[in-house]
Amino acid sequence: MNNWGTVHQRLQTISRPVRIVVTTRDRHQSCTRSAIEILTTLTEDTPKLQLVVKDGEEPLAITLEAADHRSPVSFWGVPSGFELSALVDALLVTGSGQTEFSILPDEVVRLLKSISTPVGTDIYVAPT
Repeated sequence: MNNWGTVHQRLQTISRPVRIVVTTRDRHQSCTRSAIEILTTLTEDTPKLQLVVKDGEEPLAITLEAADHRSPVSFWGVPSGFELSALVDALLVTGSGQTEFSILPDEVVRLLKSISTPVGTDIYVAPT
């Protein structure tokens, strides 16, 4: 994602409001400033996206909230490189009104629905 015009064009397809909530314990730390700068660029000219920065316990956490629910997607750290692509994709899904299952193939949905006990999943991405 090296072209902000392309990113903004993709984000224009969002049909419902999404809040991007940044929680940090230090707004002046360089990583936090970088993350806020990137997220500000994402939300510019995208009326359905709102950036909110709050004080909290995490060094830098980003959570997506749609009008009717908090997305199960959170990011820690600066959303750049592969993380930026994942963040844009998560914004598109969260802002589309689709359920988590509506974007998956039927076979995958059947498999996921067969899980009867809670499963925690963490996905880690190497720094870029």
